[in-house]
Amino acid sequence: MLAQFAEPSAILIIILAFLGGGLVKGLSGIGMPLAALPILSFGFSVPQSVALISIPIIVTNIRQALKNGGAWNVVKRFWRLQIVVAITLAFSSRWMVTLDETLLLLTAGGALVISVFFMSIGGKYQLPARHERWVSIFVGVAAGVLGGVSSLFGMPVVLFLASLKVSKDEFITAIAVIYLFAAVPYAVGLVYHGAMLPADVVASSLSVIPALLGLEVGRRLIRNVNDVVFRRILLSILFLMGISMILRGI
Repeated sequence: MLAQFAEPSAILIIILAFLGGGLVKGLSGIGMPLAALPILSFGFSVPQSVALISIPIIVTNIRQALKNGGAWNVVKRFWRLQIVVAITLAFSSRWMVTLDETLLLLTAGGALVISVFFMSIGGKYQLPARHERWVSIFVGVAAGVLGGVSSLFGMPVVLFLASLKVSKDEFITAIAVIYLFAAVPYAVGLVYHGAMLPADVVASSLSVIPALLGLEVGRRLIRNVNDVVFRRILLSILFLMGISMILRGI
C-alpha cells in the first residue's frame, strides 16, 4: 500500500497539493483542505485524500495558534462549538468508508462551490452577539456533518466567525484552535473506521514538510499582496477546483 505513495506521479501530486494548501493557509489563515483536496483527487480516492490531509491540518494549526497567541481566549469563548464539532466529526468520519466514492466527490465539489459563494458574500452580514451561543451549536453540527462527507468541516466555522466581525488576528487564532480541536478527533475517527491506514499515516506525516514550507512562504508573501485582489483570485481558483471535482464525479 505504501508503494502507491512512492510513485513519482503520486509524490508530485502530494507536493503540489500541500505546497498549494500551505500557501493558501499562510496567506489567508484558512483553506488547506479547500486547496489540497481537489489536487489530491487527481491521484487518490476521496478517503485517501482526506486521510493525507489529516496530519498536516493538525501540525499547521498548532503552528498557527502558537504563532498568533490568544489561544486560551478562543477556547473560553467557543468551547461549545469546539465540543460539538469534535463529537460530530468523531461519528461522521465513518461515512468516508460507507458512502459511494462518486457521491463523496460530488458532495465535496458541491460543498466547495457553495462555500466559495458564501465566502464571497458572508462578510456583509453580522450576527447579533446575543445569538452567538446557540448558533455556535448548529454551526458545530453543520461543520461535523460536512466534514464527514468531504473533510471540509471548516467552512461553516469560517462563515460563523466572519459573521461575528472578529479582528484579523482573532480570526486567524480562532480558526487555528477550532480546526485543531476538530482535526484530532476526526483523524482518530478515520483510523478507527478504517478510512486511514498505516500507510496513509506515514504519507500524511511526510506531507507536513511541504505544507509547512507553503505555510511559511504564504506568511511572507501576504505582506506584499493586496487583500482584495488576492481574495478574488483565491475564490476564483477554489471555484474552478470545485467544478473540476463535480465533473470528475459525474
